[in-house]
Parts: sequence; C-alpha cells; structure tokens
Amino acid sequence: MKLGINGLGRIGKLTVWHHVARGSFSELVVNIGRDAGGGLADIADYLERDSTYGYLGQYLYGHKANRVIENLNEEHGTLQVNGVPVTILRKDRNPKELPWKALGVPLVVDTTGKFLDPAAPRITKAGPSRDTCKRGPGKSSFQPPSRSRTSLSPCRRMP
Repeated sequence: MKLGINGLGRIGKLTVWHHVARGSFSELVVNIGRDAGGGLADIADYLERDSTYGYLGQYLYGHKANRVIENLNEEHGTLQVNGVPVTILRKDRNPKELPWKALGVPLVVDTTGKFLDPAAPRITKAGPSRDTCKRGPGKSSFQPPSRSRTSLSPCRRMP
C-alpha cells in the first residue's frame, strides 16, 4: 500500500523517516507543492538530515551507517530511501488538485495543518485543525469519527 504525505517540513520529514524505518508502506508519495533549491538533490540532502536526530542513516543503523538515499531521478521526481521508493510531487501546493487516487494513494497524512480535505479517501492530520479532534488519553478505546479526517494532535480551542 502507498502512503501520501502532504508537506515536507520537519513533521513531514520525520513522517518519512518513521515509515521508512518501519517498512509499513511499499511506496511513499510526498507533495511539496513547489520546486525547492536546485532540484531533487537538494531535497534529498534536506531529507537526509535533522537538527535533533542527525543523519537518517545513523537514525536507522547507528553511527557507522552509509547514506541511505540513492537512485535520484530528477526527470521522474523519484528516489529511494532505504530501499523504499519515494515520489516527490512539485507542481500543486493544494492537495485537492493532486490525483491521489490515480497515483494509487488511499491514505494521505497532511503535515502542513493548512488543508482539511484532500481528494484521498482517508486523511490523517499531523497538526491541529479547527474541526477534528482525537479522543483523549482517558478513553479506553478509540472510535474513529464518521468523517474521513482524524487528528493526531491534542485537542485545543482555536480562536
């Protein structure tokens, strides 16, 4: 199964790291919505380092690890991260305008906190929004809402 990630800020980057480490998905499709830096090589360099966790290879395998991002293809916007194919989308900032279903992506994680309703069948928010809320820690079981959005962030009142 493929996973879509909308946004490649710090939360988006660490979402990629998490799913690459777990091997939960066969492929990742990441939307950054614009050209960044000098191309895919700059995106790969950004994806490889974090100010808290250090290098991705070290995060996965320890301090003697080699680089785990390889097979960059600028023309197709693809690369491999620890053997997991990753497609980088750089055209549309708004995820509603992306063909998630045509790309075979049934689940999208929005890490920007700006978009509430992409065209994917299910969306999970990685940041707070005005109309989604997860049950608190005092509940014994989580009952997904009937809506297609679920928030992973703590609930808070928005002005």
